[in-house]
Amino acid sequence: MKRLSNCRMGMAVVGIVATTVFCGDQLAVADFVICDPRPADQAINSTGYKHLDGCSFLHDGLKLYFTSGRDPNTNARELWVAERESTDAPWGEPVNLGPNINTPETRGSPAISPDDLELYYTVWSWDRSTNLIMRSTRSSTDETWGPAAEFTGLGDALNLDLDFASDGLSVYFMSTRSGGYGRRDIWVSTRATTQDDWGEAVNLGPNVNDSDSQGQPSISNDGLALFFSNHTTHRILMCTRTTVDDDWGPAIDLGPAVNDQLQHSSYSEISPNGSTLYFSSGVLFRQVSIKPVVDFDDNGSVGMDDLLTMIDLWGTDSILCDIGPMPWGDGVVNEVDLEVLMDHWGEETPETPVFIVVDDFEDYNDDVDAGTTIWQTWWDGFGMPANGSWVGYEIAPFAEQRIVHSGYQSMPFYYDNSLALSSETTRLWGEPQDWTRRGVKRLTLWIHGQSDNDPEPLYVALRDSSGNYATVMKNDPAMMTVEEWQQLSFDLTAFTGVSADSITDMTFGVGDKSDPQPGGTGTIFVDDIELHLQ
Repeated sequence: MKRLSNCRMGMAVVGIVATTVFCGDQLAVADFVICDPRPADQAINSTGYKHLDGCSFLHDGLKLYFTSGRDPNTNARELWVAERESTDAPWGEPVNLGPNINTPETRGSPAISPDDLELYYTVWSWDRSTNLIMRSTRSSTDETWGPAAEFTGLGDALNLDLDFASDGLSVYFMSTRSGGYGRRDIWVSTRATTQDDWGEAVNLGPNVNDSDSQGQPSISNDGLALFFSNHTTHRILMCTRTTVDDDWGPAIDLGPAVNDQLQHSSYSEISPNGSTLYFSSGVLFRQVSIKPVVDFDDNGSVGMDDLLTMIDLWGTDSILCDIGPMPWGDGVVNEVDLEVLMDHWGEETPETPVFIVVDDFEDYNDDVDAGTTIWQTWWDGFGMPANGSWVGYEIAPFAEQRIVHSGYQSMPFYYDNSLALSSETTRLWGEPQDWTRRGVKRLTLWIHGQSDNDPEPLYVALRDSSGNYATVMKNDPAMMTVEEWQQLSFDLTAFTGVSADSITDMTFGVGDKSDPQPGGTGTIFVDDIELHLQ
């Protein structure tokens, strides 16, 4: 293969193993699980709906403002509101917000103020040459909405996707203003009272924003969780923080319960009690549940052992037992967490297959300067005559985006053993990784071959922090020619002498590592490297 990318020489990036745990189509993150994906109420997903562009909860959870096109004969997006009697009740019949709001221009991204007296939304032309934030007000909730006017209170830059904090004193939004990390970033502005102007916008920092475009923020009522969209990958992520004065922690992809590989997910909106996340997917509003993990010892039920664990951790910031008042906790184990535990006392928790993601290849992009390409993490044989491998493509997109096992990307792996005898790629971790968490026992990965590949065996090697190194072969050369996804499994105990609780690097290779011989060439695809219980 001709190699053109001089920028690959001498560049390194050190990654960390994902801290998320997937349970089937769920996602477990420390002390809560995102699960039970399903369409929102039929009242929201009415017959004839299309063109979904977000929703906004009133902060008591009893009203939902949303955008939907409900006339099958037009392309019109209009704003609607639905009400319900309690947070457990179904939504009532939606009401159109009327002619002061629903003019012929396209609109979306509604944001309602906490007092239900100010409505903000986006208007844009069909060719996207015009984007405006509009604002409508009313004196009381019994009145209709007044005529809307352009809102410029956040500055002259393009500002969209507003979402208010529960006290109305902070507003989160997407902006193209200078000083950010990417093309579009999420910012926050604050004010002293609801009668004051908004202050200078502050960027939410590199854990939220990166070189891609981020937007559609939804801030939780306690201000400790932020849900948002990546406009490049069309996936929804979240960040948390311990207090409202802390920086945001690393972003977490919400996994398969939210981010369906066949549909773009966007416009997330967290319910006021933190128990439900609404979002747009395809032509539906969907929802998932966010539930605290209260079975601390994974023994199948909530009982005395869990209570004793909480008592032992009382007053600490342990994420294991910090399960209230929102599912992601509030930074300390105390009475509110005990109340949540008691609400679930005696419940049976069905056993669910759990796996930890090592690398699903979704986080790599084409930004060489940021060091986030696939070949800047997975080191191949570029410039190394004894290694015949090549990871990624020569021109962007560097990752494979059509032949994927799940998600949106896989790793292309070219091998040439005609001269180099073996071809391998290695990923390094800056901090040793514990591959024994939650009792996992197996390392698995998926490969996809091609019919014109030359048959070759393959292997995986692991190294621990003490320098111990072991290789496990899969001596079935024909698998390289199979044009479908195949799962390979490696018992962690088979890596003799390697401590699975302190893994520093992983190598994937093609060829006979123990008896190198001249071989053939080909390209395979690798996806979804995971750790499993069974």
